[in-house]
Amino acid sequence: MTKNHIELRLKYPGHPRIACIDGLNQRQELSRQWSANYLLFVRRERKDDGKEEVVYHLPLIDAVYETGETIDGCRVVRYVATLKGSRTLYLLARHQVEDFAEGKTSIARLAGCPCLKSIEETICPSE
Repeated sequence: MTKNHIELRLKYPGHPRIACIDGLNQRQELSRQWSANYLLFVRRERKDDGKEEVVYHLPLIDAVYETGETIDGCRVVRYVATLKGSRTLYLLARHQVEDFAEGKTSIARLAGCPCLKSIEETICPSE
């Protein structure tokens, strides 16, 4: 983690991916930016046990991201949020992401929700 970014780690192999949610498209579905400039792929790391991870640096801005990875043979999609100036990743439910994309709520309001979990230890384990 650097001064202006927070680290996000996804399992590799298993086609890890990350996209920024930027609203709704014409079909009222989540709109994703797959090649956004501010999503910074940093490196791929091999751990002592031989497993690999892909490391991204996410900027400390108000944003919602969709991540996808394969864990134990199952495709897992998660939604995470970052807040400006905060070094915490927040796990969001799909309905919360849809509310954000429709403009019904803000990330700051979602981050204040007691049901929202910090997932720094879940997605970015420090072993």
